[in-house]
Amino acid sequence: MLEDAPPLVPEEIRQLGLLIADRRAGAFRLEIAVIAPLEDDAPVDEPETQAPASEIDGRPGTPQAAPPSEHRLRLVYDGDCPMCRRYVRWQRIRRDVGELELIDGRRESEARRELSARGIDLDQGFALQVGYRWYHGGEALHRLALLGTRSGVFNRLMYRLFASPRHAARLYPWLRACRNGLLRLMGVAPIGNLHGKRPQRRGQE
Repeated sequence: MLEDAPPLVPEEIRQLGLLIADRRAGAFRLEIAVIAPLEDDAPVDEPETQAPASEIDGRPGTPQAAPPSEHRLRLVYDGDCPMCRRYVRWQRIRRDVGELELIDGRRESEARRELSARGIDLDQGFALQVGYRWYHGGEALHRLALLGTRSGVFNRLMYRLFASPRHAARLYPWLRACRNGLLRLMGVAPIGNLHGKRPQRRGQE
C-alpha cells in the first residue's frame, strides 16, 4: 500500500494490469476467480466463511438483504441428496471472497426460477453464481475449489482434485452418476426444474 496515494474508488477503475516476474522459463497460466475491493472494516483475521446451518438444512432463517448482483456468490444444490448436503457443510470459502449463500434447489426461490429460465438442469449438477455469471456441474465444482480455503483435509483434497478444469471435467460425471444412483436407491424423485415440476415451499416436506 502507498501511504501518499489518493484513496481508491472502485467505481472509477477502468483498467487493471498485473505484472508477474518469477524469472523462470516455461509455460505459465494465471487463473483469477474474483477481483473485489477489500472494505476498510472487513475482518482480516478470519480466513474462511460458511453459511449458517439454517440455510444448509433448508430451514428458514433470518431474512437478509440480497447483495448487489456483481458481488453475489450463490450455490444452488440438491437438498435431498446426502452427498450434496455433506459437501456444502464441509466446503469452506475464503473470507476475502465473500459469503456463500446456499440455496436448496428443490425449494421455491428466485435462483431456481432464474436457472430454469436459463435452461440449467439441476438434475445434471449444482449451479454456482459468481457475480453475474452462473457455472454448472464440473465447472462450478472447479470454481468452488479455486474459491475455497486450503484448511482442513477435505478442502485440501477438493483443491487437489478439482483445481484443474480438466480434472474437474473428467471426474464430475462419475460424481453425478453416484449421486443419481444414490437418489434412485433412496426413492428420491428428480428435481425436475426444467420439466415443470413444482418446487417445495418453505415448511413443506
